[in-house]
Amino acid sequence: MTRKEMLAYIKKISPEEGFEVLLELLKSWHGLTKSAYFLAKPVCGENDDEEKIAEEVFQRLDMLTYNDAENLIRRKSAGPYSLGPACDLLFKEIISPFFDELRARLKRGQAQEAKTFCLGLIKGLWRYYDESESDYLNAVEDWVGHYARQAQNEWLMSKPTAKAAKEVEKLFQ
Repeated sequence: MTRKEMLAYIKKISPEEGFEVLLELLKSWHGLTKSAYFLAKPVCGENDDEEKIAEEVFQRLDMLTYNDAENLIRRKSAGPYSLGPACDLLFKEIISPFFDELRARLKRGQAQEAKTFCLGLIKGLWRYYDESESDYLNAVEDWVGHYARQAQNEWLMSKPTAKAAKEVEKLFQ
């Protein structure tokens, strides 16, 4: 069965059946549980405050360990896979739901909500860089600035006011 056929089948299931499928997936993969939790919170409207978003980003990143990266290697690797790229990939997996939410707010035309989310995302990344005592940060510190700038650039594509753009730019000074 092709991926397209599988997706077509999945789209036919009822919300109740989808919930049962989700519960089974969550039982079998710890990483998915974390992602589902952090995706559910903004959908439920719990991330409307920039400081809460920053805290959420910081907490999600600060709990990463080398052990998590080693587990990722075991899960994804069909052959040799080094720890460095696994750390980078895991960082991306953890931060991706936040970018998905930023993009969703932009797509819905929620300019203020997108700005708030962008500010929170960038502040959370910088807080992780400045305050984390995790050894894991050493493996991914170059990615922090990269993703902070990516958040800013994606938000800037919505053509915000000059005043709003300056507010976000101040986070990089």
